Amino acid sequence: MNDDDIESHTAAAWREAADQLGIRVTAPYEVASVSYTAFLPDFGGERGAVVAGLSSSAGAVAAAEVAGLYLSRVSDDYAVFDADLFKATLDDWGWFGPPERRPAWYTGRAWTA
Repeated sequence: MNDDDIESHTAAAWREAADQLGIRVTAPYEVASVSYTAFLPDFGGERGAVVAGLSSSAGAVAAAEVAGLYLSRVSDDYAVFDADLFKATLDDWGWFGPPERRPAWYTGRAWTA
């Protein structure tokens, strides 16, 4: 699979995560003319999180920082939806959305815990 295929599959996996996990996801997403795999408004920080591949450019990192977004560069493992992996990732990023919208599965457990 080439980089474009991986990006497309990863965006689709995040859209499936939205459906399966009951979260808000926009995939793909663009900020300041920089494309990201996905945007999750309720995770990672007050302004949300963007997802990019491991090979994302320095410009993608800088644009996320300027926008005040949490940036996670993910491996190709995220090109296929795996509920346990995605839940663990989102737990690690942290919930920042409205308390009443927080998913029942969310534990807030960090990777290092």
